[in-house]
Amino acid sequence: QHQGCQEASLIFKAQNNLSHFPPQNWACWTQAGYDAAATGNIAWGTGTSGAFTVHTSYGVSGFIEDEGPHNTAVGHRAWFFMPGLTRLGIGSTNTTSCMQWKDNYTSSGPSPEFIAYPPAGYMPNQIAYPRWSFTLPGGANFTNANVTMTDDDGKNVPLTIVNNPAHQPGSFPLRHLVWEPDMNPMHFMNDRTFTVTITNVVGAPKETYTYQTTIIPVTPSYRKPAPGDLGERIFMTITQ
Repeated sequence: QHQGCQEASLIFKAQNNLSHFPPQNWACWTQAGYDAAATGNIAWGTGTSGAFTVHTSYGVSGFIEDEGPHNTAVGHRAWFFMPGLTRLGIGSTNTTSCMQWKDNYTSSGPSPEFIAYPPAGYMPNQIAYPRWSFTLPGGANFTNANVTMTDDDGKNVPLTIVNNPAHQPGSFPLRHLVWEPDMNPMHFMNDRTFTVTITNVVGAPKETYTYQTTIIPVTPSYRKPAPGDLGERIFMTITQ
Protein backbone atom coordinates (compact mmCIF):
# COMPACT_ATOMS: atom_id res chain seq x y z
CA GLN A 1 0.00 0.00 0.00
CA HIS A 2 1.23 3.48 -0.90
CA GLN A 3 0.40 6.22 1.60
CA GLY A 4 0.25 8.98 -0.99
CA CYS A 5 -2.06 6.92 -3.21
CA GLN A 6 -4.30 6.19 -0.24
CA GLU A 7 -4.55 9.91 0.51
CA ALA A 8 -5.22 10.69 -3.16
CA SER A 9 -8.03 8.14 -3.26
CA LEU A 10 -9.53 9.67 -0.14
CA ILE A 11 -9.43 13.13 -1.74
CA PHE A 12 -11.33 11.82 -4.78
CA LYS A 13 -13.84 10.02 -2.61
CA ALA A 14 -14.45 12.98 -0.30
CA GLN A 15 -14.71 15.48 -3.16
CA ASN A 16 -16.66 13.11 -5.42
CA ASN A 17 -14.40 14.18 -8.26
CA LEU A 18 -11.22 13.15 -10.00
CA SER A 19 -8.13 15.08 -11.08
CA HIS A 20 -4.41 14.51 -11.56
CA PHE A 21 -3.98 17.95 -9.99
CA PRO A 22 -6.58 18.29 -7.21
CA PRO A 23 -6.73 21.90 -5.93
CA GLN A 24 -6.05 22.62 -2.27
CA ASN A 25 -9.67 23.53 -1.58
CA TRP A 26 -10.79 19.95 -2.25
CA ALA A 27 -11.92 17.96 0.78
CA CYS A 28 -9.22 15.98 2.61
CA TRP A 29 -6.45 17.55 0.45
CA THR A 30 -2.85 16.67 1.36
CA GLN A 31 0.44 17.30 -0.38
CA ALA A 32 1.22 13.59 -0.45
CA GLY A 33 -2.14 12.88 -2.07
CA TYR A 34 -1.59 15.62 -4.64
CA ASP A 35 1.88 14.30 -5.52
CA ALA A 36 0.59 10.75 -5.97
CA ALA A 37 -2.31 11.91 -8.15
CA ALA A 38 0.05 13.95 -10.33
CA THR A 39 2.41 11.02 -10.97
CA GLY A 40 0.13 8.00 -10.97
CA ASN A 41 -2.82 6.30 -12.60
CA ILE A 42 -6.13 7.38 -11.09
CA ALA A 43 -9.70 6.14 -11.44
CA TRP A 44 -13.16 6.70 -10.07
CA GLY A 45 -16.15 4.38 -10.43
CA THR A 46 -19.66 4.32 -9.06
CA GLY A 47 -19.71 0.57 -8.49
CA THR A 48 -18.59 -1.10 -5.26
CA SER A 49 -18.53 -4.63 -6.71
CA GLY A 50 -18.45 -6.29 -10.10
CA ALA A 51 -17.21 -5.12 -13.47
CA PHE A 52 -17.18 -1.38 -12.82
CA THR A 53 -15.26 -1.23 -9.55
CA VAL A 54 -11.84 0.43 -9.61
CA HIS A 55 -10.24 -0.81 -6.38
CA THR A 56 -7.88 -3.75 -5.69
CA SER A 57 -7.51 -6.23 -8.58
CA TYR A 58 -10.36 -4.59 -10.50
CA GLY A 59 -8.38 -1.37 -10.58
CA VAL A 60 -5.33 -3.12 -12.03
CA SER A 61 -7.33 -4.83 -14.77
CA GLY A 62 -9.22 -1.62 -15.51
CA PHE A 63 -6.03 0.37 -16.02
CA ILE A 64 -4.62 -2.33 -18.30
CA GLU A 65 -7.85 -2.52 -20.27
CA ASP A 66 -7.82 1.28 -20.79
CA GLU A 67 -11.41 1.35 -22.02
CA GLY A 68 -13.06 4.46 -23.42
CA PRO A 69 -12.63 7.00 -26.24
CA HIS A 70 -10.16 9.13 -24.25
CA ASN A 71 -7.74 6.25 -23.67
CA THR A 72 -6.91 5.11 -27.20
CA ALA A 73 -3.21 5.77 -26.50
CA VAL A 74 -3.39 3.26 -23.58
CA GLY A 75 -1.41 5.61 -21.36
CA HIS A 76 -2.39 3.78 -18.15
CA ARG A 77 -1.38 0.42 -19.59
CA ALA A 78 1.85 1.92 -20.90
CA TRP A 79 3.01 2.84 -17.40
CA PHE A 80 2.39 -0.70 -16.16
CA PHE A 81 4.60 -2.15 -18.90
CA MET A 82 7.54 0.26 -18.71
CA PRO A 83 10.85 -1.66 -18.56
CA GLY A 84 12.53 -0.76 -15.29
CA LEU A 85 9.34 -0.52 -13.26
CA THR A 86 10.03 -2.56 -10.14
CA ARG A 87 6.84 -2.14 -8.12
CA LEU A 88 3.52 -0.35 -8.13
CA GLY A 89 2.11 1.39 -5.08
CA ILE A 90 -1.64 1.31 -4.60
CA GLY A 91 -4.25 3.05 -2.50
CA SER A 92 -8.02 2.89 -2.82
CA THR A 93 -11.44 3.40 -1.30
CA ASN A 94 -14.44 1.35 -2.38
CA THR A 95 -14.97 3.60 -5.42
CA THR A 96 -11.64 5.35 -6.11
CA SER A 97 -8.12 4.20 -6.87
CA CYS A 98 -4.61 5.54 -7.35
CA MET A 99 -1.58 3.57 -8.52
CA GLN A 100 1.87 5.07 -8.21
CA TRP A 101 4.74 4.25 -10.55
CA LYS A 102 7.12 7.19 -9.97
CA ASP A 103 8.60 6.01 -6.65
CA ASN A 104 9.67 2.65 -8.08
CA TYR A 105 10.93 3.47 -11.55
CA THR A 106 14.52 2.85 -12.61
CA SER A 107 15.98 3.00 -16.09
CA SER A 108 18.13 -0.06 -15.38
CA GLY A 109 17.11 -3.67 -15.79
CA PRO A 110 16.47 -6.03 -18.70
CA SER A 111 14.43 -4.92 -21.69
CA PRO A 112 12.44 -7.31 -23.89
CA GLU A 113 12.63 -7.21 -27.67
CA PHE A 114 9.13 -5.76 -27.75
CA ILE A 115 6.18 -5.16 -25.44
CA ALA A 116 2.80 -6.39 -26.62
CA TYR A 117 -0.62 -6.80 -25.07
CA PRO A 118 -1.93 -9.41 -25.28
CA PRO A 119 1.65 -10.74 -25.19
CA ALA A 120 3.20 -13.50 -27.25
CA GLY A 121 2.30 -16.86 -25.76
CA TYR A 122 -0.88 -17.75 -23.89
CA MET A 123 -3.53 -15.38 -22.59
CA PRO A 124 -6.84 -16.11 -20.77
CA ASN A 125 -9.75 -14.65 -22.70
CA GLN A 126 -10.93 -12.80 -19.58
CA ILE A 127 -8.05 -10.35 -19.91
CA ALA A 128 -7.64 -10.32 -23.70
CA TYR A 129 -9.24 -6.90 -23.88
CA PRO A 130 -10.63 -5.33 -27.08
CA ARG A 131 -7.69 -2.92 -27.36
CA TRP A 132 -4.40 -4.56 -28.45
CA SER A 133 -1.05 -2.75 -28.31
CA PHE A 134 2.62 -2.98 -29.26
CA THR A 135 5.74 -0.94 -28.54
CA LEU A 136 9.53 -1.17 -28.39
CA PRO A 137 11.73 -0.38 -25.38
CA GLY A 138 13.81 2.07 -27.43
CA GLY A 139 10.82 3.76 -28.98
CA ALA A 140 9.79 3.72 -32.64
CA ASN A 141 7.89 5.66 -35.26
CA PHE A 142 4.58 3.92 -35.92
CA THR A 143 3.08 6.69 -38.08
CA ASN A 144 2.96 4.52 -41.20
CA ALA A 145 2.95 1.15 -39.48
CA ASN A 146 0.49 -1.48 -40.61
CA VAL A 147 -0.97 -4.29 -38.51
CA THR A 148 -2.34 -7.58 -39.82
CA MET A 149 -3.79 -10.45 -37.81
CA THR A 150 -4.55 -13.95 -39.05
CA ASP A 151 -6.37 -16.72 -37.21
CA ASP A 152 -5.71 -20.46 -37.01
CA ASP A 153 -7.14 -20.94 -40.49
CA GLY A 154 -4.99 -18.22 -42.01
CA LYS A 155 -7.93 -15.86 -42.41
CA ASN A 156 -7.40 -12.15 -41.88
CA VAL A 157 -9.01 -10.61 -38.80
CA PRO A 158 -10.50 -7.17 -39.55
CA LEU A 159 -9.06 -4.49 -37.28
CA THR A 160 -8.91 -0.76 -36.77
CA ILE A 161 -5.73 1.11 -35.80
CA VAL A 162 -6.69 3.70 -33.17
CA ASN A 163 -3.25 5.07 -32.24
CA ASN A 164 -0.11 5.20 -34.41
CA PRO A 165 2.32 7.55 -32.64
CA ALA A 166 5.52 9.03 -33.97
CA HIS A 167 8.95 8.28 -32.50
CA GLN A 168 9.64 10.16 -29.29
CA PRO A 169 12.95 9.06 -27.75
CA GLY A 170 12.96 8.93 -23.98
CA SER A 171 9.20 9.35 -23.70
CA PHE A 172 7.50 8.37 -20.48
CA PRO A 173 5.52 6.26 -20.80
CA LEU A 174 6.49 4.54 -24.04
CA ARG A 175 4.20 5.27 -26.99
CA HIS A 176 2.15 2.29 -28.15
CA LEU A 177 0.77 1.31 -31.51
CA VAL A 178 -2.84 0.42 -30.68
CA TRP A 179 -5.49 -1.44 -32.66
CA GLU A 180 -8.88 -3.05 -32.07
CA PRO A 181 -9.56 -6.39 -33.80
CA ASP A 182 -13.13 -7.10 -34.79
CA MET A 183 -13.76 -10.09 -32.51
CA ASN A 184 -14.80 -10.91 -28.97
CA PRO A 185 -12.49 -13.42 -27.22
CA MET A 186 -15.08 -13.88 -24.48
CA HIS A 187 -17.13 -15.87 -26.99
CA PHE A 188 -14.33 -18.34 -27.78
CA MET A 189 -15.09 -21.96 -26.94
CA ASN A 190 -11.66 -23.33 -27.90
CA ASP A 191 -8.05 -22.13 -27.89
CA ARG A 192 -7.48 -19.69 -30.74
CA THR A 193 -4.02 -18.72 -32.01
CA PHE A 194 -3.51 -15.40 -33.79
CA THR A 195 -0.44 -14.32 -35.73
CA VAL A 196 0.24 -10.60 -35.48
CA THR A 197 2.50 -8.94 -38.05
CA ILE A 198 3.53 -5.30 -37.77
CA THR A 199 5.27 -3.72 -40.76
CA ASN A 200 6.71 -0.32 -41.75
CA VAL A 201 8.22 0.32 -38.30
CA VAL A 202 10.74 3.16 -38.48
CA GLY A 203 13.59 4.00 -36.09
CA ALA A 204 13.79 0.50 -34.62
CA PRO A 205 16.13 -2.51 -34.92
CA LYS A 206 13.71 -4.15 -37.36
CA GLU A 207 11.11 -2.95 -39.83
CA THR A 208 8.81 -5.94 -39.31
CA TYR A 209 7.79 -7.78 -36.13
CA THR A 210 5.77 -10.99 -35.95
CA TYR A 211 4.51 -12.94 -32.95
CA GLN A 212 1.72 -15.33 -31.97
CA THR A 213 -0.82 -15.07 -29.17
CA THR A 214 -3.03 -17.97 -28.12
CA ILE A 215 -6.28 -17.00 -26.40
CA ILE A 216 -7.51 -19.58 -23.88
CA PRO A 217 -11.28 -19.70 -23.20
CA VAL A 218 -11.43 -19.50 -19.42
CA THR A 219 -14.87 -17.87 -19.55
CA PRO A 220 -16.83 -18.99 -22.64
CA SER A 221 -19.69 -16.52 -22.40
CA TYR A 222 -19.87 -12.81 -21.69
CA ARG A 223 -22.46 -10.05 -21.72
CA LYS A 224 -20.80 -7.07 -23.34
CA PRO A 225 -21.66 -3.89 -21.40
CA ALA A 226 -24.32 -1.72 -22.90
CA PRO A 227 -23.09 1.73 -24.09
CA GLY A 228 -24.66 3.39 -21.05
CA ASP A 229 -22.64 1.18 -18.69
CA LEU A 230 -19.34 2.71 -19.73
CA GLY A 231 -20.12 5.86 -17.77
CA GLU A 232 -19.98 3.85 -14.56
CA ARG A 233 -16.19 3.73 -14.64
CA ILE A 234 -14.13 6.82 -15.39
CA PHE A 235 -10.39 6.84 -16.04
CA MET A 236 -8.34 9.98 -16.45
CA THR A 237 -5.89 9.98 -19.33
CA ILE A 238 -2.18 10.44 -18.73
CA THR A 239 -0.68 13.64 -20.11
CA GLN A 240 1.74 12.54 -22.81
